Amino acid sequence: DHVAFTFERFDDLVARLRRANVTIIEGPYAFGEAKAVMIEDPDGLAIELIERGPQLRPRGSSLPSDR
Repeated sequence: DHVAFTFERFDDLVARLRRANVTIIEGPYAFGEAKAVMIEDPDGLAIELIERGPQLRPRGSSLPSDR
């Protein structure tokens, strides 16, 4: 199994991961109407990073930005 996090500015995030030589296990790939990518952390665990869009933002949400 794995954990997942959502991010705005997904394409910028993926570009930063590539520049940092982060291991991308899979993707980017379609995730409903959004995109996602599966990366590997330093311990070898999978982490899914999902594009945050209106479909993933709960109504009335005050989640902090990923800035």
